[in-house]
Order: sequence, then structure tokens, then C-alpha cells
Amino acid sequence: LERTVTSLVSQTCEPIEILLVNDGSTDGSHSIIENFITNNRTGHKFVDISFNYQRGASEAFNSGLKCAKGYYVCKCDSDDILDPDYYKNLLEAASREGADIVITPIAVHCGNKISIIKPYRGNNLNDMGINTANFSLCNRIIRKSLLTDNHIEAYAHIDRWEDLGVMARVMALCPKVTYVNKPGYNYYLTPGVKSLSRSGCATLLRDHLLCAMLIERW
Repeated sequence: LERTVTSLVSQTCEPIEILLVNDGSTDGSHSIIENFITNNRTGHKFVDISFNYQRGASEAFNSGLKCAKGYYVCKCDSDDILDPDYYKNLLEAASREGADIVITPIAVHCGNKISIIKPYRGNNLNDMGINTANFSLCNRIIRKSLLTDNHIEAYAHIDRWEDLGVMARVMALCPKVTYVNKPGYNYYLTPGVKSLSRSGCATLLRDHLLCAMLIERW
């Protein structure tokens, strides 16, 4: 977490709003956040959003979205790292192209191995593979009003595929999308350990099916 937040406050772009959602953690991680807030000497602004009990990934995202004041929004997972110029590159591309969304490839780190996964370059949902590069909320910035004006937020009570539940509906609106072909979002996997979204369990299947049915109904 300390490594992740350090990468956020080290962004070279204009000052950004960093919303830190503490979803009922019990491991002392909130003390790390408090230390960053107390000792903040950057132009970036911290917003501390804390819950006393775990509400889940979808509610954590929705809580941050409701409090966000920025023109663009982006999600960052608590164990990943951004290159220093990541948001600068995305915001400059958005301004230059008048884009609703700016997307980049993702650098996936697993032990000593680094692989680059690239998103589909187009707006046709039928041609988009259901994978992290295409539907993650982390490797892109999104015009906030695209979400709020269309009443799009993460589906409640879904912890796996909550990103896909948002992005599938956003892309169905045919927004103007720009691509920056430079990976700057670094996604970390521990060798031999499956992440929450990759865990093979009944809850995973339940979340996937529920998300698919909710999108179909929408």
C-alpha cells in the first residue's frame, strides 16, 4: 500500500485528487494512509473515505465515485504502481483529442517476468475480449460525467467483474476513445497465488453470472 500511494503522490501531472477508500481493513493499513495525509507536501489532495466494516469492491468504487470532484476519474488497486508520468500522458492525450476515455496497455509483473497486455482498439463490444486490458477501470481515465449522466456505477454486491459491469455499459454508449501506446500501469501478481478476481470458487462464478445477467437486463 505504501508503495502504491507513493507512486500516486509522485505523479508529475497537475494536482490530482486521490480518494483513498478504506473498506473496513483490520491490518493497520489505515495508519499508512494517515501518515501520508499528515505529511503531504505535494500539490495533490487526499480524501480519506473509511468504513468500519467491509462493504466490498463495488461499494468501495461507488463511494469514491460519489465523492470525486475531478473531470476525469480512474481507479488504482492498492497493490499496483503507476509510472510517474502515467496520468500526465493520459490527461494530455484527453485534452489533445477531446476524448471521453483514454486507455493504455498494462504491464503485468509476476516474479521476474513482465508481460504487456494491450487493449482492443475500437468501439465494437462484440470484438472486445473479456479480459483485464479491455475492461479494467485501472488502465484508463474516464470522463466522470459519462458515468454520472448515464447513472452508471458498479453493480452492488459484486466483488469480481465489478470493473466489467461498469465498462461494458460505458463502451455501449460509443464514447470517444483515445489510446496511448505506452504502458504505465503496473499490475502485480504473486507467483503461485491467485488474485481475488482469478480465484476458483463458487463466489467467483456467482459474481460472473450475476454481472452478465445485470448487463443483459440493462
